[in-house]
Amino acid sequence: MNDNSFLRFGAVQSNHIMNVSENLNRAKQIVNDISDKCDVIVFPELYSTGYFMNEQYLNSNAETIDGHFISEIKKNAKINDVFIFMPFLERKKDILYNSVAIISNNGEVIGVKRKSINWKPENGIINEGVLNENLEVYQINDFKIGVLICYEASFPENARELALKKCDAILIPSFWSDSALNHWVIQLCARALDNNVYVLGVNGLLDNSSCGNTMGILPDGNIDVSLEKNEGILYFNINSEKLHEIQRKIPYFTDYLEYFES
Repeated sequence: MNDNSFLRFGAVQSNHIMNVSENLNRAKQIVNDISDKCDVIVFPELYSTGYFMNEQYLNSNAETIDGHFISEIKKNAKINDVFIFMPFLERKKDILYNSVAIISNNGEVIGVKRKSINWKPENGIINEGVLNENLEVYQINDFKIGVLICYEASFPENARELALKKCDAILIPSFWSDSALNHWVIQLCARALDNNVYVLGVNGLLDNSSCGNTMGILPDGNIDVSLEKNEGILYFNINSEKLHEIQRKIPYFTDYLEYFES
């Protein structure tokens, strides 16, 4: 992009499929189709395998960061000159993690975020990362981007830690349940407002198991754009001028710093 005061996101709200090869092919096609409209493409939680808590299936399909799935996505990112946040089931020394590979537009992995607060059905199958080692901020053009994975966004301390590291936006790849739609809206909007940052919640779909509603939220806590419960791409732009305007007008985060940081 020419204007570094903007960053264009494409959030992929897609059905979870229990087929890694098919998921890879779909991802590559999506990137090919929408990369001209985006600087960053974000996929939903555990995209590589789908969010299926079947221990045998997951053990058979977990891959290292150097495995075939992420290697192919790296090539696709470079060809299309786009950053990709790709959730995948990571294997590291025979331990499984619910992870996100952060891939640059040069096709390089610039970070791996591991989910550190699991939703309880994942325990015993997928390991938790170390929380204070998995709250990093990644530089993309002139913006600093943080990542929380699904249930991690329910805890305000995690978003606050990213804000203290001066992030401008928090991406939240998720598989959020249908019964918790109200939580999804309330908690993600609160994370944005409390910290005066952009929030992009990217949800996967599976029958009636998830609530959908992928959404882009402004730093004042208002929803800017959203999808319902159909497959699709949500386009969401963040803007440094608007970010700073809201931070001046509704200074929740800087007031917090004034009164509580000492």
